[in-house]
This record gives sequence, C-alpha cells and structure tokens, in this order.
Amino acid sequence: MDGTVVQSITPKVQAHKVRVNNASRFLVSPFDNLIKVNSDQENVYQKIMLSSKHIRPSQSNLKRYQIIKYTDNWVVTGDLADSIHVRGELSNHFMEVGIDYLRRTNKVEGKMIMPYQLSTFLIIGQFQKKVVVSYFKRRSDYSLSVMKQISFPVLEEVSRGTKEGNHWYCLSMNFQAERFEALDSMRGEGSESLTKHANALISKIKALWQIHYATSKVQIQDWELTIINVPVQENIFNCGFHVLYNIEYWDGQNIPQIGKGYAYKLRRIIPYKWITVDFNEEKNNWKENLNKNVIRKDK
Repeated sequence: MDGTVVQSITPKVQAHKVRVNNASRFLVSPFDNLIKVNSDQENVYQKIMLSSKHIRPSQSNLKRYQIIKYTDNWVVTGDLADSIHVRGELSNHFMEVGIDYLRRTNKVEGKMIMPYQLSTFLIIGQFQKKVVVSYFKRRSDYSLSVMKQISFPVLEEVSRGTKEGNHWYCLSMNFQAERFEALDSMRGEGSESLTKHANALISKIKALWQIHYATSKVQIQDWELTIINVPVQENIFNCGFHVLYNIEYWDGQNIPQIGKGYAYKLRRIIPYKWITVDFNEEKNNWKENLNKNVIRKDK
C-alpha cells in the first residue's frame, strides 16, 4: 500500500464492493462535444459580463442589479460577472448559491449535499455551531444513517507558489462502499496534502457521528479514505466549477466526465441555470434588470 494514500480496506461483505469507472486524467471526454452552450446561455453570459471589473471601462457608473434570490442567498450582476469571468474564482458566497441550487434540484434518492460552511466548522472542531447541529443531529424524522451518499464541498487553504490561496474539493461519504471519497480536480491519488487534509476532516466527522449516532446500526469508525482520480482542471481558477460538477454527478461509481475546455462552458451554463430556475425569486425581474446592465460612461 502507498504510504501517502489511505485506501479502503472495507468491503466486509461482497455486496459492498464498488467498481469505480475511471475517467481520463488527460481531459479527454467522449461527451465533451455533446455538452454545448446554447445561444440563450451565451447571450445571458455576455450581458452579465458587461458589469465585470475585468472588462468594463474605468470611466463608468455601472449599477449593480439583483438577478438571483433563493430565500437567504442572493446575487447581483457585478459580483457574478467577476466570479464567472475567464479568470474569476467562485467565492464562498457563490459556492453557497451553487450548493443551494444543487440541494433544491437534487432528484437522487438517498443523496444529501451539505452546505460548505459545515466542513469549515468541522475542520476546526466547532461541533456546537447551529448549522452543524442542524445537519447532524439525529431526530425522529431525520437521520443521516439512512442516506446512501453525503457530499461535502470543502474549502482548503493551499500554497500557490509563493502565495497562499483557497482551493475547493469534494469529500463524499459512500454508504454502499462504506468509505470516504475525496474528489479533487487539482490533486489525485498519492497527494500527501490532500490525504492529510481529508483525513483531518474525516476524523471530525467520525467524532461527530459518535456524538449523534452512537446507537445507530450504521457506524463509520472503520471507514477509510479512497481518493477518486477525477479529470484535472486546466488552470488555478476552475476548482469551484469542478466541485459543483463533481458533486452533482458523482454517484459513488461513475467518474463525472469533464473534458478539455469544459470549464469555459460551465461558466456559461451554471449561472444560466441559477438564474432561470423556477424558485429564483427574481424570475419575473431578472431579464429587465439584466437589460438595464449596460455601460454608461460618466459625463
């Protein structure tokens, strides 16, 4: 066994064996040509980008218009443009918007997607935070032990050469295979830093499970980490988009397919989905607000 990667020693029962259908590490996807940006998505993207600080003239009095609202999560044009720009990175706020969207649109029975704040609090042992208790506490009408898969978006501080930065990856609990799985578009099997960070978070999840599920038939103390080799990102800016895609499509067996140049498409497809979904409280106003979003030079 490679000393830097903890692999599953589970399956105690033959039925728990899960074969992972691997994707290429070289960004070649047979589905890449099937996933296209349509004219509506491109049009909305270009209108949003009119408010980007990266492309707008310095002499402008551009306003910020709200175009997305999901109860407690909201989005304005300028901030969205700066995140979906070609060199933009998904901020914590936009990751939460994306996770909120995925949670509401998830149709997979037995799959739960956790808010990103959960892993942030868990890694530092803040088990008493309201959001942590809310999602972990076992109740008569709620239990994580009946789930088939639980996905955690994880934000980690990493080094980028001489600079410190943030990086997103996904940690998943696979109840069929009885293991934890890390999906990281920047690091794969053999990465000491990924293994170390993921195992630190796993130890907190196990401790919290002992608090709320000590009497459950489902115990996770013997579960170990398997690193799933997903396709790598092309630059340092795309990790957030990869995480949203991996969380949506990882089913515990089939590697999410993402091909070369696909992040370019995700930067158009994902915000369009966020904006046009029925539960967007700005669904009757976003077109008008977006059309107001034109550059007006100061006199």
